[in-house]
Amino acid sequence: MAGKASDRPIGSVSFRPKITSGGRFEAKGLVSASDAVSSTLILSRFVNKLQAKVAPVILDFGPAIGANVTFLGEQFGGCKLFVEDLLSNLPIPSSTRGDDEPEVKAPRLSYANEVVDGILCWDVFDYLGSKAGFALAKEVVRILRPGGLVLLCHGTENLSASGPTGYEIIDQNSLRYRFRSGVALRSRRVIESGEVTRLFSSLTIAGSVLLKSRMREVLLRKPSKLVAAS
Repeated sequence: MAGKASDRPIGSVSFRPKITSGGRFEAKGLVSASDAVSSTLILSRFVNKLQAKVAPVILDFGPAIGANVTFLGEQFGGCKLFVEDLLSNLPIPSSTRGDDEPEVKAPRLSYANEVVDGILCWDVFDYLGSKAGFALAKEVVRILRPGGLVLLCHGTENLSASGPTGYEIIDQNSLRYRFRSGVALRSRRVIESGEVTRLFSSLTIAGSVLLKSRMREVLLRKPSKLVAAS
């Protein structure tokens, strides 16, 4: 039975804003690409819109980075933050079929329907085949509350990065890229804007920005349910 988001842990400890990272949530195998800080233009919109909610439930699909735990706890008073490091938990593909789809399936997320207010999805779909990507997108839509938001970031061209990246939040407008060692996956692929539209056809695109890094940030919103006229 799928558990409610309020019952899920972050790592092995339920998150509350009073809990500081103290290094305990820091993911292993993260290496700073450089000391340079890169811009993010959509994160501030994601934060500002969710701050209007009381005790929002936030789900991060990346590694558990202490700075991110602290930042999100400070931004959303009383929030609940959950981390699902999807790329680390995917099995290593041993072979591919004719369509170059790895023999792995996107996991079914152990959350009830419509219990999550915001999802951070950096650098995930780039490493999934099209079928696994559609399966994961379906799960994202299922668990997202009406009015909920997804911050999606994906590559628009073949990049020189050697593998998946952890995104360390500096502030609402700044990120530091941290390459991840020890995560063996299929090669990164380019995600076109049209594919994003198809993946999340039931969500509304609330913002889309192409960064200088050639990464595209997209803010997606789940429409509120229509109230039937009495």
